Order: sequence, then structure tokens, then C-alpha cells
Amino acid sequence: WRPHEIRWFGDNEEYSQVTAQDIEPYPWAYDERPFHLILNLMLGGKIEKSDPPGNLPVDFIRVKPLEC
Repeated sequence: WRPHEIRWFGDNEEYSQVTAQDIEPYPWAYDERPFHLILNLMLGGKIEKSDPPGNLPVDFIRVKPLEC
């Protein structure tokens, strides 16, 4: 992320981005203050009571310095 922009990538392809202007009038919290990343993986589809619980393994999450 940058002080006024965050970009998401999957398999080295840019998936999405958001800027401080995109969320106005709400405050931008990702400038110099510490924050946490929360990985939220929502799956769609119909789940029956008889379906066993599933797994969605994630190999890794990488946060790279801007210089990379």
C-alpha cells in the first residue's frame, strides 16, 4: 500500500485497488498509523446440512515493501 492507495494482487495480477478518494467522506486509515490485515474468504453456493465441513487452504499471504 501507499499512503493514498492500496492494491491487491493474485498470481502477480492486479485484482483491485482503492484510493482515499474512493471512500470519501470516510477517513483513510492506511497512511502512517498501524493497522491489521484481515483475510476474509467468502464462498458462494448452496450448502446442505449433509455436506461435510470444507477446507480452503491458503498457502501464504505476502506483504511486500513498495521497492520490490
